[in-house]
Amino acid sequence: MIKKLRLKFILIAMFSVLAVLSAAIAAINISNYSQIEKDAKNTLQLVLSRGIQDNSLTPDPGNPPPPEQLRSEHYFVVQFDLNGNITGSDFIHIFTVTEEAGKALAASIFATDVTSGKYGNFRYQRGVKDATPYLAFVDVSEKLNSAEYFLKTSLIISSACYLVLLGIIVLSSKLVFKTSEESYQKQKSFVTNASHELKTPLTIISTDLELIEMDNGKSEWTESIHDQITRLTNMTNQMVTLSRLDEGNLKSFPFESFSISSTLQTSVDSFKPSFEKLGFKIKCDIEKDLECFGNKYLIDELFYIFLDNALKYTKSNGAIKIQLLKVNNKVQINFSNDIDDNEIDIKNLFERFYRSPNSSNPGSGIGLSIAKEIVKLHKGKINASTNEDKIIFSITF
Repeated sequence: MIKKLRLKFILIAMFSVLAVLSAAIAAINISNYSQIEKDAKNTLQLVLSRGIQDNSLTPDPGNPPPPEQLRSEHYFVVQFDLNGNITGSDFIHIFTVTEEAGKALAASIFATDVTSGKYGNFRYQRGVKDATPYLAFVDVSEKLNSAEYFLKTSLIISSACYLVLLGIIVLSSKLVFKTSEESYQKQKSFVTNASHELKTPLTIISTDLELIEMDNGKSEWTESIHDQITRLTNMTNQMVTLSRLDEGNLKSFPFESFSISSTLQTSVDSFKPSFEKLGFKIKCDIEKDLECFGNKYLIDELFYIFLDNALKYTKSNGAIKIQLLKVNNKVQINFSNDIDDNEIDIKNLFERFYRSPNSSNPGSGIGLSIAKEIVKLHKGKINASTNEDKIIFSITF
């Protein structure tokens, strides 16, 4: 149980760290990419506002140099007439595309009437200056490469940090759960030892009681003592079983193939006299020759728990239905019985020591907890539901 809790702690912690790291990396890289697009848009606006400048590299007072923002950019601009013919161009600020290829690209885009967009590593925008249409292009390949490098680097670094954190959390979880594990082991030892210690006085009390009854006969007091001895014995055995199930150790409960149909039928037959004595109507629908791979003792205990519950909690003159069938290559067992209690909390029904507020029947509230652990050990599913005045338990293996 402690191992499972520790594993859950590690998984939740690492999932939380992964979520935070992923969100941080995504936010930074999305922000980085958005900034590249924003800068490209601003660059295009500046290029369009300048139009075509003198292509010579000789400074000209009448032809001012590009502003600071454009000096590190790679861009070109193509001028058109109203008929879509190229009338001028400026390719002096770009070396990643030839003038011929640039003009061909600009002409094809200009013909589509698209105002702005992307083409490979280029961002482009249409503009008008002095009633003359232009198409401006900016090459963002260097910035995209830089962003891609940053993304890869951030992923590598964050992965390394994640692995380091995993190691730290795994080691720290040992310290965190050390005290709990020690307490749990002490609790298990106490339950096991207490159960063994209780068996001896219970056996002596039962034997002495039989001797008293032989001398003085039975009475309501001796019957009451018998009931309490039986109740204490059952509770002790249940606590030991629950403690062993908590360990989840399959070696304690070896699995084998057996006929679950025969096992259920035998359990039902053993309870039939008690059901009939109380006037309960019993309906059985048990499919024959169904096999199950599991621990026969525990499955038998599982059936006992639900049949005993039906015996205790079925209302007067009520009906009990037991069903065993095969559904989608899985074995399904259904137990249902009529009840008077409408305040059963289905959500907490399988919790240890849970008892309905209206319940006046003797019991420890451990039985359904054991049933849940048995089903869990067999990797099955168990559900409880109510329908009008019925409670239904469904188990699937």
